[in-house]
Amino acid sequence: MKKISDETGESVFLTWLYGMEGICVEIVESAQKIKFAVSIGSRTPLYAGASNKVMMAYLPKEKQQAIIREGLKQLTNKTVVDPDQLLKDLEEIRNKGWCFTVGEYSESVFGLAVPLFNGKREIIASVTIAGPEYRMPESKVPHALSIMLKRGAEIQNHFNAFTFNYLEGMRFYQK
Repeated sequence: MKKISDETGESVFLTWLYGMEGICVEIVESAQKIKFAVSIGSRTPLYAGASNKVMMAYLPKEKQQAIIREGLKQLTNKTVVDPDQLLKDLEEIRNKGWCFTVGEYSESVFGLAVPLFNGKREIIASVTIAGPEYRMPESKVPHALSIMLKRGAEIQNHFNAFTFNYLEGMRFYQK
């Protein structure tokens, strides 16, 4: 995550899927004076913002529908609260494999997120860069995305190695 922050100049967040919410479990703050700040332990709805929507996109359809039935609250004027539009957005995110939003969770804040999975290819988390929207015009998204995809794959590999080592240890312990 530190590499992502150094390479993009933005804050980086690891958000864990927790029921019908995302919970921030790790942060690497940007060195820039103006930055988007979130507290570890903060919980956010899965339908708003890149870090959450990228996770919601990989949930089974019935879980997506359950979140929608709970209600979609307008957090900003850019929060998607129309169920049909949200489902369309989620399908597009899943097809691309990443999510970019501006102002959906916090006014004038961008987020660029990639998903993280467990060993069964189930969504468990996301890694996201976020900051003031003026620092991430659409022309800069491809460069930032290439960093996110590369470093996100490295984080995913750490998750995979941890899961493999944990499972191997459990097999050894059970013998």
